[in-house]
Amino acid sequence: MPLDVSSDYRCLGNILFSEEDFFADSSAHPRFIGVPRPSLEFAYYCAKKIIKTSLKEEQALRLSELFAADPEGCSRRLSKLFPPSEASLVRTAAESGDWAPVKDRLPNLRRALLLRRALRNPLSACRFWLEELPRLFRRLTQPTGLWISLLGPDGCGKSSVLARLEQDLAPLFRHTKRYHVRPFFLHGNSPVDAVDRPQEQATRSSFSSLLKLGLWWADFTFGYLFALFPALLRSTLLLFDRGYADLLVDPKRYRYGAPLALARFLGFLLPRPNLTLVLDVPAEILQSRKQEVPFAESARQRQAYLDLAKNTNNGFVIDASRPLDEVVREAENIVIRYLEKRTEKRWKRHFDD
Repeated sequence: MPLDVSSDYRCLGNILFSEEDFFADSSAHPRFIGVPRPSLEFAYYCAKKIIKTSLKEEQALRLSELFAADPEGCSRRLSKLFPPSEASLVRTAAESGDWAPVKDRLPNLRRALLLRRALRNPLSACRFWLEELPRLFRRLTQPTGLWISLLGPDGCGKSSVLARLEQDLAPLFRHTKRYHVRPFFLHGNSPVDAVDRPQEQATRSSFSSLLKLGLWWADFTFGYLFALFPALLRSTLLLFDRGYADLLVDPKRYRYGAPLALARFLGFLLPRPNLTLVLDVPAEILQSRKQEVPFAESARQRQAYLDLAKNTNNGFVIDASRPLDEVVREAENIVIRYLEKRTEKRWKRHFDD
């Protein structure tokens, strides 16, 4: 059973239901868990759906069931939440079971609910926001999401590991999202830049490569500001299959023909993942799994990725020549240890302040 733990139920600083409301108007459950009485559950659930401007059929049915259990109590609660006309609209819907008029006016009902509450106690909202500003600042500077970049040469098993990480780590976050190489913020969810057999493709000219590099810079910069960072604030697990660092390790894969020093310099200006996991596999095993590049190139890429991990903050090397379960277990342990240390550090800072 998923539990949502909170004290007061607020919206925009307005207290719609206080914790005292729930303690004072609840009944004992057979398993010793206090549950709100029908009128309070109806009012809370109705307000929550209206605040979110989302009311599904099964949710509307539940509201009608609660209303039928205590029509007078539910009506009194509606009168406290809404002006008379809006309260009458919701009451009629609950009685008849026809919630279509309510669904059509959800934004209007939301405004009426919040305005009525704000006018009743304007100082409460102001006081709340003054107290809330430090928390909002911490939220912006300490996102609860996590950005992981999984790197490695062809044949190291990135796709299989990512699929398992996405599945196993999902309960630790509110959302999960996968990307390939870059955000593709500027032109949607575009196909992968890489080609199937990079060694057979012609390298772009310096001019074309610089244009491509500029596109990557813009995509990573604006993609982070307007897509990745907001997702991190919403406690999202971002999983990248490859990343900007792959351009530095394997420029031919992306047909890059401009000076590599420029790409390295630009890389210092870009936002970076919280964790970089490099899957390490000997060249002999890589060649047995995939032969898209010659043996010498596999060996070179392997060493380049190892050097990259060594010189990257929060970079980790994982022996991916082992069975998949062992590789995934080590990757997940790295992630969990990182989250533990981050949480401990933030809590210490919070209590020190």
